[in-house]
Amino acid sequence: MACEIRTVETGVGTAINPGGVRMRRVKVDPGDEYNDLTVVHELPSSGKRRFLCKCSCGSLVPVRLHHLRSGHTASCGNVGWSGKVSVLR
Repeated sequence: MACEIRTVETGVGTAINPGGVRMRRVKVDPGDEYNDLTVVHELPSSGKRRFLCKCSCGSLVPVRLHHLRSGHTASCGNVGWSGKVSVLR
């Protein structure tokens, strides 16, 4: 059985996943916002794409691209804690 390779023509670039299907490379620019995170720049990595992002509280946090786009990571984790701490006391 021959493996068929399908390509997607984009201006951004392509990548090949293990199944042999070419996937388009998602374009992410500094300044793009995902929930409370703003992309600062892409981090060097071997494998999964990661970005350094600035949270609305001012913290810097490294986040995988998939987690940004899916909404899995929406902030650094500190957003909203100031009000919750006073309730717990």
